[in-house]
Amino acid sequence: MLPAAPLDDVAAVAALVCAAPLAVISVADAQGARLVGRAGLVEGSDCPLSPALRALAHQHGDLLVVADVRSDARLPGGAFVCGDRDLRFCAAMPLRLQAEGALALLCVADHRPRLLDDTHRQALRTLGALAGMQFELGQRLGDLERAQACASESDARFRIVARATVDAVWDWDLASDELRWNEAVCALFGYDAEAVEPSVAWWAAHIHPEDRERVMAGIRAVMDGGGSAWRDEYRFQRADGGWALIDDRGYVMRDAAGRALRMVGAMHDVTGHRRTEGELQRMRSYLENIIDSMPSVLVGVDAQGLVTQWNGSAERVSGIAAAQAVGRPFTELLPAYAGLMDKVRRAIAERVPVRAERQVVEQGGETRFLDVMTYPLTANGAVGAVIRVDDVSERVRIEQMMVQTEKMMSVGGLAAGMAHEINNPLGVILQSCQNLRRRLGLELPANRRVAEEVGLDLDALQRYLDARGLTSFVEAIQEAGERAGRIVADMLAFSRRAESSFAPERVDQMLEAVVRLAASDYDLKKQYDFKQIEVVRRYAEGLPSVPCARTEIEQVLLNLVKNAAQAMAADARRAPRLVLRTALEDGAVRVDIEDNGPGIEPSAQRRIFEPFYTTKPVGIGTGLGLSVSYFIVTDHHKGSLEMESTPGEGTCFTLRLPLRQEGGLA
Repeated sequence: MLPAAPLDDVAAVAALVCAAPLAVISVADAQGARLVGRAGLVEGSDCPLSPALRALAHQHGDLLVVADVRSDARLPGGAFVCGDRDLRFCAAMPLRLQAEGALALLCVADHRPRLLDDTHRQALRTLGALAGMQFELGQRLGDLERAQACASESDARFRIVARATVDAVWDWDLASDELRWNEAVCALFGYDAEAVEPSVAWWAAHIHPEDRERVMAGIRAVMDGGGSAWRDEYRFQRADGGWALIDDRGYVMRDAAGRALRMVGAMHDVTGHRRTEGELQRMRSYLENIIDSMPSVLVGVDAQGLVTQWNGSAERVSGIAAAQAVGRPFTELLPAYAGLMDKVRRAIAERVPVRAERQVVEQGGETRFLDVMTYPLTANGAVGAVIRVDDVSERVRIEQMMVQTEKMMSVGGLAAGMAHEINNPLGVILQSCQNLRRRLGLELPANRRVAEEVGLDLDALQRYLDARGLTSFVEAIQEAGERAGRIVADMLAFSRRAESSFAPERVDQMLEAVVRLAASDYDLKKQYDFKQIEVVRRYAEGLPSVPCARTEIEQVLLNLVKNAAQAMAADARRAPRLVLRTALEDGAVRVDIEDNGPGIEPSAQRRIFEPFYTTKPVGIGTGLGLSVSYFIVTDHHKGSLEMESTPGEGTCFTLRLPLRQEGGLA
């Protein structure tokens, strides 16, 4: 029978594909029930499948999935696996075997209840077919080996020929050119005894025409060159017209002078063996294709951490071919993953799978998140592990973005509530300032009448107020209150949810609202004062309104303006200058926001719109502003957002909003 390693490989692939800690291949035949393949099971331990599960799977006839053995009524008492393993989930695929009375299953199991999607189900069916082929091929090879072991030599001449092989034996007398055969030639090729001629010509005539000249030349070279051993592989015609692939070996017998007297040999039919080898190779290639096609990095290592297996994803991640990787230290090939070796050693030492989620590594100057599953190798005394690495960075970043979005929504709601609350006392302040100015003025008759009643000279009071600057104080209070009112109005407009339909908006008005909002921004941590920035407005006259969601575009403009202000604060070589420019361009309104800050390095420019990528120090930026802005402009408004930057000179972000949206809004 075929060694267990190939069936262990099939079980390991099944465990990896289904992300399960345990997979076994079980066979029940005349020899009893036994495991012929396993993955994730300690070597030497047994894990027989229960008769109830075996019967249910073969009765089902196809892939059987039991989400939870404890609650499945088809398995009385939750019976699944004997022993003390607390397994809850199993999926069993019956294997199709030609041997009468032989029943086999490919089974994966997990300690937690679960289900399988269609992809995993199809993969298990395919692996089940491969396991059946593997087992049958193993049986055929076993039969072949036993047949060879039972062959024996019949006489002294056969003992000499046994140095080559024992099958269709021939004896060539070079002096008479007579070629004698044993009886096996008839059984091997299907000829009647009368049809087999004792001549070299008969033998040569039955060699395939494409092989004949090569074979005869090889024999002549051995005999003429003083050699004693000859071997070749060629096609020989059977009695039914078919071709058998022959492994032919011969031994030259010479006299004392070295002259060739006889040549004896044996023809061995390796057609079935080569076919079996081809099938095995195709199956191995198919398994390798499955492993190489997986998006996960799959690496096999031995106890010393040297690579024994290197799949296609590992090649893509590292840029190192499998032929160059095998035999080298894992930490040398993937230094960013060096921290995973502790888990690999633990899996090897404890002989149990080890799972590690969201491992943080630095790769190419970027933080990546990895899910790592390590399976120990326990078959045939092998010591090592298979490491499966899945890059889940995008999933983690999306989750973080969702959390950040929820936070921003909460902050927006809080800002709206605070703005409403501030409006009430602000209204009182503005109204009181207005009344105070009216009641201190000289133009109201009621003011003079009340002043005369209390004995107050209003002209003198006005001179006192002017002399002490109280009138300007009141005007300043009213001006500040009106400015605060505009800020509150901008905050309310900014925090409102965008409407599902667009409305025509003027770009210059949105820019002015954003500048006012940015100028009012107050943060103890920020290192700039927006009021110290020179804002240059170059608005094109007569620009048409743009159909857009105002709050979303204001959010984009505010992000760009604040980023420019923070960038210029980091460059103290020149006075900060912000240029706001609008123009009509090819059916769209173009908006340029240009600063004279330090600019952006080329390496950062390629990733400037990526989520969570930021050039700001930790705690200053989240890396979401530009990615969200890009999404709003390109996806929601079908426009474009571009950047041009020259290190040391400044940066310009260009926003283009089309004048016509889908649905006819213009």
